[in-house]
Amino acid sequence: MTEKTIRRLKIENFKSIDSLEIEGLAPFSVFAGANGSGKSNFFDALDFVGRFVNGGLEIALHAHGGFENIRSAKREGADSKKFSFEIECDLLEQEEVYYSLSINDLNSGPGIKECLEFNEEQTKEDKVEINSVGERLVVSEDRISYEDRIYSNLSLEHRNHPLTKLLRNLNVYRIDPTGAKEPDKSDFDSTRLGSKGNNLASVLHRLESDEAIREEIQDWMEMIVPGIENVQTKHQRLDSRTALRFKEAGIESPFPAHLVSDGTMYALCLLVAVLSALVPVILSNGSVRWATNFNVNNRRRKTVV
Repeated sequence: MTEKTIRRLKIENFKSIDSLEIEGLAPFSVFAGANGSGKSNFFDALDFVGRFVNGGLEIALHAHGGFENIRSAKREGADSKKFSFEIECDLLEQEEVYYSLSINDLNSGPGIKECLEFNEEQTKEDKVEINSVGERLVVSEDRISYEDRIYSNLSLEHRNHPLTKLLRNLNVYRIDPTGAKEPDKSDFDSTRLGSKGNNLASVLHRLESDEAIREEIQDWMEMIVPGIENVQTKHQRLDSRTALRFKEAGIESPFPAHLVSDGTMYALCLLVAVLSALVPVILSNGSVRWATNFNVNNRRRKTVV
């Protein structure tokens, strides 16, 4: 299988970002820089696109504080109301994909335009303009058209395409190590890690049933945190909560999560997020940001600092 990468990302007019273009994102990339350099806004822009594809423009704007909070202060007039996003990536073997999104009037009747290009076969290229305000483009017989569109037609016309799944399932995390240390209630979601890591114990408990994943988490934790011999979960009968327990070399009994460092919790949350994901994840913490995509469950991850 060929290694899958994001060839190019371009974002325009989002918070402090006037225009940003990144090429050659590896399956595991690290973004490091001074506070205020725009790392968080880069990840927020990806989250904005994911929310737009999932639920439409109103939901995406609301999640990020509205038009005034996301537009770049460097732009004025009509140019300040336009957001654009482009991605070029390899998703399947021998398939390159290009997608662009343009929202022309973020604060009023939005003019949304999307374009998707992909090769279904090596010899066949498909280019579809899937959404343009003021036009009714017939892409398929069951196409749904809107006069004033605030939703992405990417999910409607190409719901099962790998790119749609990628954008719909982007996960942005800002881990709260204190919350991640706390025992989980019995009704906490165990399917995937929450954005702050507050259901870490529940997700890890589910992953422990897979011996291969359990061993991989253990191997990585031993490498990242010298002296850690075991990380496991324990069901507390008294309050029906699921708690984390750590075993360290030279200490006979396992100890609770509140005795370990925040750095250890960051590392564990990173591993759980990556190993439990079927799609790309994005993690954002402090002055360093991690981006992981594709092939996350193999050991051939590349790190770029």
